[in-house]
Amino acid sequence: MQRLLDRRSIDVVLADGLGVEDVAALGDHAAHVVVLADESDAADLVLAGAAAVLPRDASAETIEAAIALAGQGLQLLPDLTLRALAGVET
Repeated sequence: MQRLLDRRSIDVVLADGLGVEDVAALGDHAAHVVVLADESDAADLVLAGAAAVLPRDASAETIEAAIALAGQGLQLLPDLTLRALAGVET
């Protein structure tokens, strides 16, 4: 994968189960990273550079919307994660 990343400009990476270190490493090679992951990992993944963190059972429509938002420079993450990052109690 590293050889591919070194040779090609990548607009979006969609992956299931990437860790924080993986997302941070992809930040040098991909414009946007959309991750399917547990909500408990979402804050760390966003802070590492993920454009979107979605549940693993996200629909195709939700994934498509997340990719479109990422392409516009926006981020998509679970509501509870956004509140936690903003310091808002639920």
